[in-house]
Amino acid sequence: MPLSCPRALSAQSVVIAILLLVPLAVPGCRQPGTTASPAASPDDETRFQPTATVEDLMRSLIDPAADAIWDAVVIRSTLDGLDEQRPETDEDWAALERSALHLVEAGNLLRIEGRAIAGPESVSEMPGIDLDPDAIALLVAANADSWGRSAREIHDVGVLLLAATRARDVDALLKGGSRLQVACESCHSRFWYPPMPSTGEDEP
Repeated sequence: MPLSCPRALSAQSVVIAILLLVPLAVPGCRQPGTTASPAASPDDETRFQPTATVEDLMRSLIDPAADAIWDAVVIRSTLDGLDEQRPETDEDWAALERSALHLVEAGNLLRIEGRAIAGPESVSEMPGIDLDPDAIALLVAANADSWGRSAREIHDVGVLLLAATRARDVDALLKGGSRLQVACESCHSRFWYPPMPSTGEDEP
C-alpha cells in the first residue's frame, strides 16, 4: 500500500509551527532571567571527599581509641599484692564502645582512595625511626592491596572489640587488644618504619 501524503498545512499553521520550534532549535535560547548551569556529573555527587589525611586519622581516631582499649585492663604488682584495673561502670563500657566504633570506621576511612598521607608541612618526627610522609605515600601506592588488607584488619579487630564492649566481656577485650597490637605493628612495619639494613649474612 503506498504511503499517504500528509494533508496540506495552511500558511497560518506553518507560521505558528515555526515560531514554536525556533526556541528549541537555537542553542542557548532560554527564558529571560535564567542562567545556564553545567549539569552535575553523577560521579561528582557520589565520589568520596577525603579531607583528613592518614596522619589526621591516626592522631584523632586510631591512636586515642587504641590507647583506650589497651589501658582498659591493667594489672600492677604492688607490695600489697596485685592491683587490677578494669572497666566496671556503665560509663567505662560506653567509652570503650565508642573507641571500638572509632576503630571500625577508621578502618573504612583508611581505604578511601585519594586520601593524602599527611599535610604538605608534615615531616618525620623521628628521622631514622619512621619514614617521611612522601616515602610512606610511595610505599602505599606501590602496595595498595597490602595497605587495603592492613586497613581491613583494623576494621575487623574493631568489630570484635565492639562485640566485647557490648557484652562487657573483659577476656574478649583483652584478646581483641592483643590482636589490635599485632595489626598496628604489622602495618607500621610495612609502611611506617624504614627497611631493616642488610646484615650481609646471606652474602657470599
